[in-house]
Parts: sequence; structure tokens; C-alpha cells
Amino acid sequence: MAFVRARPPRVGDTRLVAVDGRSGSGKSSLADSLVPLLGASLIRMDDLYEGWSGLETSERRLHRWVVEPLATGAPVRWRRFDWATGEYAEWHEQAPSGVLIVEGCGAARESLDWAYSTILWVEADESVRRRRLEQRGDWSTYRAHAQQWAYDEQALFARERTRERANLIVDND
Repeated sequence: MAFVRARPPRVGDTRLVAVDGRSGSGKSSLADSLVPLLGASLIRMDDLYEGWSGLETSERRLHRWVVEPLATGAPVRWRRFDWATGEYAEWHEQAPSGVLIVEGCGAARESLDWAYSTILWVEADESVRRRRLEQRGDWSTYRAHAQQWAYDEQALFARERTRERANLIVDND
């Protein structure tokens, strides 16, 4: 990941890396593998969504809880959304680090392009993504929301041209 290290920090001393793509493309697995390679910290967008209808509104929390503090050198502080209860749960805090990965659908918001050192777009064929989703531990819950979530993802990515704005595209079939 020399590419990520070669990119300059854009929020304080932190290289903010967005790992974005459709559900089931392998974003979480890729982000998990990058953490030790880059000595990075990780925040998952799943913690920032307000449930199944929260993809659009997650941008405000990403900006307020993650990007804004990094820009001033302050610790990142976010409140995890508990999907089981449908409410916000405990607060988390993370000191600024050299590399912070934000992983999840909508991680690479166009309004925050000024902050990202690197945007990674992860993609896989629809059949591969569907198989991965069906193998997830939360599929029994996800299934009822899969069609609407896919529609919301597609609308977001089309409007924000996320794939086109990416620095690297990872084919993850």
C-alpha cells in the first residue's frame, strides 16, 4: 500500500482513506486487511447510519464526528448506532493517527473530497455480491431491506459519481 503512504495527509496529520462500494463487494474484508499493513485505525459506516434508512444522512455524522475533529487535530468521537435497538448506543473515541480508514457504503462522500487522501472503490459482480450477502450472519435481517438498500446505494453512487472519483478501483470477484 505504498500508494496510500505516498499520498499526503489532508486533515491534520492524518491520511483519511475511504473504502467504498456496493454491499457485498468486500469492503469490510479489504479494510480489515489494510489496518495492519498501514498501521491504520478503522471506523465503519455501519456505526454511523441511523438504521436502514440512514445511508443519506450518514454524511452529516461522518463530517461532524470524524472529518471535522481530524482537521483540528482533535480526537475522533462517534456514537455507535445499535441496529438491534434502533437507537444510538455508546460513544467511541479515537486519537488522531497517521492513517484512518472509513469503510462502508457512502464512506467517500463528494462533499468531503478535500479531506480524503485516498478513495478506494471495491467492486464485484452482482452474483458474487449476492452470494456474499446471503452468507453473512445478519442475512436473515438484511434480506427484508436488501432491495431498498440496493436502490439507495445506486442512487447515491450515481449522484456522487463515487467510482469515477476513486483513486484506485479494486476488482474483488
